[in-house]
Amino acid sequence: MSKGKSGDTRKNLRMAIAATGGTLLLLVAGYFAGPPILNVIGRSIKIPAISVRFHKVALLIDPRSADAWNGIGTWYCLNRNFPEGKRHFEAALKFNPNNARATYNMAMICLINRDSDKAEQYARKTIELTPNDPDAYVRLGEVFAERCECDAAFAMYQKADKIRPGNPDIFGKMGDAFFRKRDFRKAVEYYNKAIALAPKDFVYQAQKAEALQSLGRFKEALSSIEVAARLAPKDSVVAYLRHSIKVNLGLIPADTPPPPVTDNDKMVIEKQQKVSGLDI
Repeated sequence: MSKGKSGDTRKNLRMAIAATGGTLLLLVAGYFAGPPILNVIGRSIKIPAISVRFHKVALLIDPRSADAWNGIGTWYCLNRNFPEGKRHFEAALKFNPNNARATYNMAMICLINRDSDKAEQYARKTIELTPNDPDAYVRLGEVFAERCECDAAFAMYQKADKIRPGNPDIFGKMGDAFFRKRDFRKAVEYYNKAIALAPKDFVYQAQKAEALQSLGRFKEALSSIEVAARLAPKDSVVAYLRHSIKVNLGLIPADTPPPPVTDNDKMVIEKQQKVSGLDI
């Protein structure tokens, strides 16, 4: 072996070890298992910082692995680096235009960038690629909801519910569709269905409180937002809604400044950036 090739080998080895976070065993096992197995393992791990290591090793072994590009792109998005996430999803689709996960994630990126036409294209293609995946219909529903095409959004959520009945997230999105339509009574009905299935998820309680406040049912709204506040005492969106409801009830002076809303709270992320919808 020439000195130059030996140097390249050592450099690649150092890069691979760095990609695994120093886990040499993972590196060695990865070379034997191959990128497809590595990507499957990466998708099965719910801790992003660990999951991404498998995808990085897969990409080092096979730079054309669409699933590896997508998995790393997902990690960037979870860390709110959406431009880098988009670059990785685009690379995945370059090597495999029919990669359903990257197509689904590109729809999310387009939603974040307020490009609903492209988001619809990617969402519809996701449905073509995975017609039995409820998340594909939810994604298209989110596109319609972004445009305030609430009936079309609700129809997509209904299709998703038929495939995967009893999912609280779908009921929550149904509630959102009615909220955008200003049918607050229906919104409360579907938020209640979500709460029945996920009583410890404070977001549904807060969304229900917001709908009840819009109906002028301030005492019920306060009851719901207090539950949300107990479940998420540090969430700034919950604190903001709680302040608003208390002002409407006359419990605090109207000129009392509301608490500030921070950008990294769960409700802000879920309602504005839809990060929760990634597919690794």
